[in-house]
This record gives sequence, C-alpha cells and structure tokens, in this order.
Amino acid sequence: MNAPLLWVLIWYGAALTSWLFRPEMSFQLENALMPGFDAFGRSLLFLSLEASLRSTLFSLVAVGASVGVALTLASLTPLISGRWRWLLESPVEFLVAFPSLLFALGLGAWFGPGQATVLGALTLGLIPSLTRFLLARSRELESREFMLAARALGASRFHIMFHHFSPHLYPLVSVKIPALLVQALIAEASLSFLGLGFSSGTESWGTLLAQGKDYLIEAPSISLLVGVPLLLSVWAFDAISKRLEPELR
Repeated sequence: MNAPLLWVLIWYGAALTSWLFRPEMSFQLENALMPGFDAFGRSLLFLSLEASLRSTLFSLVAVGASVGVALTLASLTPLISGRWRWLLESPVEFLVAFPSLLFALGLGAWFGPGQATVLGALTLGLIPSLTRFLLARSRELESREFMLAARALGASRFHIMFHHFSPHLYPLVSVKIPALLVQALIAEASLSFLGLGFSSGTESWGTLLAQGKDYLIEAPSISLLVGVPLLLSVWAFDAISKRLEPELR
C-alpha cells in the first residue's frame, strides 16, 4: 500500500472513530496553551480530527455538486450545434480566468461567514475548471469512431447523449475527484482562516489555524498539530490524483 493512501486511511479512520465515540470536549483552562492543548485547554488531537472530518465532508459535498453541474453542462454538447456552442463555452472561459479564491472571498464578504457560504463558495469555485476540462474532452469524444458510427446509423442526438456520450465522461470525472478535493480543502481552510468561512464556534482546519496564528510564540504546537495533518492530507490527495492521471490518456 502506498504512503498517501495509507495516510488517508489512518487519519480519516481515526477521525471517524473519534466522531463515533466522541469524548466530552472539556475546557481545562489550567492546560491552556500547553503542548497538545489549544488556548481553551482542549485537546488539539481531537479538535484536529473533528475539524478535518468537517472540512473534508463539506469539501466532498462541494465536489459532488460541482461534478453534477459540470457533467450536466458537458453532456449537453451533442445537443448543441457548433455555431451556438460558444454561448456555453465563453462564460466558462471567463470564469476560469477569474481567480476562484478571489470569487469565494467576495461571496463570503457579501453573505457573511457560515456553512452555507462555505458550501456555495467551494461549489462555485470548482465548477468552471471542471466544466472546461469536460468540454475539452467532449470535443475529443465527438470525433471518436463510435460517435461517428452512431450518427451515420441515424441515432438521434438524445440517444447519442445518453448511450454513447455521457457514459464516457463518468470515468474522466472520477479520476479528477482527488484533485478537486485538494482545491476544495485549501479553499475552505483559506476562507475560514480569514474569518469568511466557518464561524469560530464551529471548528474546521481554517478556524484552528486562525487560532494558532495568535499564539505562534507562546504555543507553536497549535499551528503545528493542525497544519501538519492538513499539509499531509493535501499531499496525499494530490499524490493519489497524480497516480490516477495516466487513466485520462
């Protein structure tokens, strides 16, 4: 078993176990800022496990929503004639050129911090790049022999879309999911760190890192015990994504 997958199984297995058999999170102020405890005397290990599970869950929901939207838009390609396709592709190209994190920051500043803001910002930030990727692959699929044969045999556009086109997009999306999860985790941590994501009462990787920056001198263990698992998780999902990339060819 490779190291990235091993880390994912160990860390998230521990996070799920901690959530199922969650101990009472007590405030032991006598332990505040001691190694392994946060500014309120809570165990950093359990906080980090809980935060990682919450951040990853919201990131997965955002990835699933963005995949659904991108697949729907890309699946419409056989129904749209070439001269009208720019109406679909041009807005996507514009949104890809616009920094997704900046868009997410604007959304968070407009609606205020909260779970709905995080979910909406993550989803809208992922849709353009994934849609562009699928639209580019759609052009390749349209020139494949089985697509040309289906048209030559008189198959309707709807038949081609449901039976020949869309099924070939699903494997492409499944391979891209780890990379999308990496983007979502980084975006969520950035939003919450800046105070535009989860509120301070709901712990996530970003909110814990925001707490840690206030005590870098007195208690650097807060940033280390939260930042290192985030770094390793991002590295693990990115490594898994790169191992799956040959499947796209």
